[in-house]
Amino acid sequence: QISRLRSTVGRVRDVTQSAVQQTAGIASERVLQHQQSSSLHTDDLESLRRRMQDDKQVREAEIMSREAEQACLDVCHQHLQEFLQDKPDGSYEEWLRSLHPENDYQGRL
Repeated sequence: QISRLRSTVGRVRDVTQSAVQQTAGIASERVLQHQQSSSLHTDDLESLRRRMQDDKQVREAEIMSREAEQACLDVCHQHLQEFLQDKPDGSYEEWLRSLHPENDYQGRL
């Protein structure tokens, strides 16, 4: 009976060790998966941060572009108002020559 008991204890020990090793293997695998997932998550966050920064720069550039366009329109409008005060019967071509004299080539625009 003692030898049978020893044999049973030995098998239980072997099964227990095998189960522990399998559990450890599964745990290691899950830790590795978690680390990879965390790494991917960190990469995703970094990518998102870069995209958000790029989007912010694009929005700022668009705002600057609209502001520059509006400033240009304001200058043209102001120039037109002054031109019409000085020459109420002036033509569009005369105004363009006045606004952009560098584009007047021997009386032709």
